[in-house]
Amino acid sequence: MLPDLILKLHKLCPEIEIVIKSGKTADLLDMAKGNDLDLIFTLDQKICNPEWPCAMQRTEEIIFVTLGKERQEKRKIQIQELVQEPFLLTERGAAYHYELERLLSERDLRISPVLEIGNTETIINLLKRGMGVSFLPEFTVREELRKKRLSEIQTDIPTVEMYSQLLYCRNKWVTQEMERFIELVKQYEGQKTKID
Repeated sequence: MLPDLILKLHKLCPEIEIVIKSGKTADLLDMAKGNDLDLIFTLDQKICNPEWPCAMQRTEEIIFVTLGKERQEKRKIQIQELVQEPFLLTERGAAYHYELERLLSERDLRISPVLEIGNTETIINLLKRGMGVSFLPEFTVREELRKKRLSEIQTDIPTVEMYSQLLYCRNKWVTQEMERFIELVKQYEGQKTKID
C-alpha cells in the first residue's frame, strides 16, 4: 500500500519531504502529540478516542502460515501441536504478537521462536524456503496464498483481528498535503474494496 501512496503523493506534492518512522503505537501517538509526526498508520487494537480522529479504518485478520506444500489438506491443527513447530515471529512490540501470546497463555502454552524480526518480508521469504510457521496479517501474505506458495493453517484458537487505522491528532492543524494523503488513502481503500 505505502509505495503506491507515496508515489501518488509525491506526484501531487513534489515539494514536500516524506519521512516514515516505525514504532509501537503508543510511541507513535506520543510523537504525534509532540508534533514530531503528522499522521499515524497503525495495525493494532481499535483506537476510538475523540483526541485521535480516524481518517481510515479496516479490519485485518491475523493468520498462521507456512510453506504451501506443507499443509495442502485443510484440516484444523490443534494449537498444542502447532506450537511445537519452529516459529518465525515479528518483534514482541507488535500488537498481534502480544495477542497471540495472550491467547496461548490462556491455555498454558507458549512459543519459543527460532527468529524474531520486525521485517515481515524476511519472514515471508524464509517461510517460502520451508523454514517453519509464522503468525502474520493476512494482507502481507495474500499474494503468496493466492499463488499457493504459502498456505494458511487453521487452528482451534479464536480468530485474531486487528485494525488498520490512519489517525491524526485532533489538536494538530491538518495541512493541505495531509488532506491530500488522507484522500489518497480513502481512494485506495475504495478501489481495494471493489477488487476484493
